[in-house]
Amino acid sequence: MANLILIVLLVTFLIYLRIFLLEKSVATKLLVLNSINAIGITIITLLAFFLKQRFFIDVAILYALIGFIANAAFLKLRERRNGDH
Repeated sequence: MANLILIVLLVTFLIYLRIFLLEKSVATKLLVLNSINAIGITIITLLAFFLKQRFFIDVAILYALIGFIANAAFLKLRERRNGDH
């Protein structure tokens, strides 16, 4: 069962990666990156569960925080470039 879950997550990751590489819209790319980030957090959390290593939960939380800060910084940069103070 665990293998099936990881395979589904990896296939979903590859689909999102393809969308990210082919898409031209910045907004769509940002949404896809958020989805890839969520998949990464899910994989790390599942690894923590299956390997019984609580340390991976800390890594997943840190990864989520970094993803959130990166999104906020990117949106702030876009706002300044467009002149939408």
